Amino acid sequence: MARTPQFDRDIALNNAMLLFWKQGYHATSMKDIEYALDMRPGSIYAAFGNKESLFNEALRTYGEQLIEQYTGFLFEGSDTIEGFRKVLITMVDECGQQKPSMACMVVKSLLELHTLDDADASTAISYIDRFENIFKEAFLLAKERGQLGPDEDPERLAVLYQATLIGVTTYAHRGLEKTALNQLVEDALERVLPRN
Repeated sequence: MARTPQFDRDIALNNAMLLFWKQGYHATSMKDIEYALDMRPGSIYAAFGNKESLFNEALRTYGEQLIEQYTGFLFEGSDTIEGFRKVLITMVDECGQQKPSMACMVVKSLLELHTLDDADASTAISYIDRFENIFKEAFLLAKERGQLGPDEDPERLAVLYQATLIGVTTYAHRGLEKTALNQLVEDALERVLPRN
């Protein structure tokens, strides 16, 4: 008879995600992981493999949550451009609540792992690519709906929007006052989101 695991995998992954999100890959020790997951080293290795495997699984969990949020905003309403506004406003609001922005773990991981010889940045890179593809599909939909002009290029807009999202949410961590942050968001949206 198979033994029932003594832990909830989803809870453990969520705790690992929050830990890596806060501290990054390199600064997180196995002792940190043991404490955050409330598991012994042998149990961690049996359940998740090594530190890098756990990190990548936590990053995938995070990335899928973010994709679900993005697609909800961009494809469930009738106004796609308004969906793009909601994505950026929501991400910045989370920064204001003393939480890391939802884009931060992927971006932080990409920047950190790209500079380390002993870590693989491919999971972070794959999510950056997936986010960009989602934005491209949403801009294509906006164009089909007549919410973008016929000369607008969805692929270029997707790259510009993602760069703006990363930039604004990162900048928001400076601790700007709410009024200044709201103005930054509106200025960014006005320049990035064309209307037909």
